[in-house]
Amino acid sequence: MDKLDAIKLFICAARVKSFTAAANELNMTQGAVSKKIAWLESKLGFTLFHRNARKISLTNSGEQYLAFCHALIESMTLTEQNLKGE
Repeated sequence: MDKLDAIKLFICAARVKSFTAAANELNMTQGAVSKKIAWLESKLGFTLFHRNARKISLTNSGEQYLAFCHALIESMTLTEQNLKGE
C-alpha cells in the first residue's frame, strides 16, 4: 500500500469528518477507506481517529499528524512546481 495515498486519504477523511463521506468523494468504498486508515495507523504506531457509530474525530496525535501532512503536501507541491519552472 502506498503511504502517500494513505496520507491523502487521511487528510480527506479528517476534512469531511467521515469515512463514508471520504469514500464517496474519492469513489471508494467505506470499507476500503477504513482499511487504508487502519493500515496507516498500524505503520505509524498511533491512532489517528476516535471512532464511533456516527462520526469520527481526530485524536491529539491525529491533529498533530494532520498539520505535518498538510505541510508535507504543500512542500511537495511547491518543490514540484519549482522543478518544472512554474
